[in-house]
Amino acid sequence: MGFEFHKTILTLLFVIFPIFTTGCISRQLMNGGANAENINTNIIDDNDKRNQQHHHHHTSMSNKGESVCPCADDKLCEPISTPTRKEVFAYVGSPDTDWKAFDWNKITTIWTHKNYTSIAQLMCFAHSKGARVIYLSQLLQQPDFQVPSRRYEWILTEFQYTLDNHLDGINIDYEYNVTRVGMEEDAKALTAFMSELTAVFKGHFSGYQISFDAPWSPICCLRYYNYVEMSKMIDFIFVMSYDQWFPFEIVLSYAGPNSGLLQTIKGIQEYIDSGVPSNKLIVGVPWYGYNQSCTHLIEDNCYMRPRSGVETAYKEAMVLLKTSSIGGRKWDNTNKSPYFNYKDELGQVHQMWYDDPESLKYKYELVPQMELAGVGMWTADMLDYSNSSSVTSAQTKAMWDALPQY
Repeated sequence: MGFEFHKTILTLLFVIFPIFTTGCISRQLMNGGANAENINTNIIDDNDKRNQQHHHHHTSMSNKGESVCPCADDKLCEPISTPTRKEVFAYVGSPDTDWKAFDWNKITTIWTHKNYTSIAQLMCFAHSKGARVIYLSQLLQQPDFQVPSRRYEWILTEFQYTLDNHLDGINIDYEYNVTRVGMEEDAKALTAFMSELTAVFKGHFSGYQISFDAPWSPICCLRYYNYVEMSKMIDFIFVMSYDQWFPFEIVLSYAGPNSGLLQTIKGIQEYIDSGVPSNKLIVGVPWYGYNQSCTHLIEDNCYMRPRSGVETAYKEAMVLLKTSSIGGRKWDNTNKSPYFNYKDELGQVHQMWYDDPESLKYKYELVPQMELAGVGMWTADMLDYSNSSSVTSAQTKAMWDALPQY
């Protein structure tokens, strides 16, 4: 009954009344989106009276076995209704990660990938701590994205997954190229899609959280999406302020910071200057670094082949720093980033750029300085939770301690 009920409702919304859906919402968005915020607000307002009814209906269906609450206390299956607050996002993806060891006094939203093996246990535990649980969903690949029926089918599936698993929202990860010229229709289709998605999720329960992943700068990486219009509809744009050092214009280049402070500030300011409200931006930081193999190491400049770095978890970088580094930890004061050089067992010289509590604090401080919505890391899996030694336990604690608490 649960899926068929919601499928019927959404079919009415998207198929029988396409003039309202694509004609009223999508067409206005595609023609400039000047009234996007008002359109979305009206949809939510019209459904506010039904929020409690829909929520009660969903709970009733769950009790009948359609989506049984897996928690010891049925109240934990209710979505979190905490109003807007400063956020600390934590991502967990590995089934082996001991997420109960996280600092739950700081986490406000935890997110994972779809079909995470322990999502029921994670949901129950996080809700008991007052934290939202959302999931990362990778959007349709082009060209299916342009087809309204494919978008609607995708929304149906994701919405039902959210209901079935008693989650609190969805994070959209769309990392396909949309050039400034020649792909305007793709950008418009993405904006229309986010409007349709928001109408369904927020129409069911206005407390659902919707976020969208974006590169470190709105003008980098060939992703010219309409971030301004999207920011009017959704709760947050998660700015991935990492993977910044990818020089590929020349045959050889040199290693540099994964998440330099100056580049991070520059990228966030570019979002704000474009018209995205600062309180819609989450600054995403890396709990990992890049291991670069040097063709030459001259005055601490590691010359290497572009885009040849290997992503390395913080816990693995700390092992290399302790066992193999040449000269220990170094500090780039301009970029506020640590790095070190080391030799592998074959004598090959490497340079590792990463982030640690000292460098991360500079980026966390941007939240009050730039009036941002909060912070988040990619990923909480990158630390050592084994308690195998006092050193690794102290390193893990220091990383969590560096996070702000809101």
